[in-house]
Amino acid sequence: MIATGRIDMVVETTGFVYVLELKLSNNGGVDAATEQIKAKLYTEPFKADKRKVIALAIELDDLGKGLIGWRRVAE
Repeated sequence: MIATGRIDMVVETTGFVYVLELKLSNNGGVDAATEQIKAKLYTEPFKADKRKVIALAIELDDLGKGLIGWRRVAE
């Protein structure tokens, strides 16, 4: 959790930090997830990290059938 909100998931590897925001299709989907990442500056806490930071907006089916789509978010 950061001061501006709660990130859904952070995955850290040796060379990368992935910041993921998940939204159901009936809750705005990939567009809403993209806007939330940008508006709440979710990648900011990781900018000092030497690893490459990648933000991903992910849309999931609201009926539980899995992934609908995703987008890499540039900040």
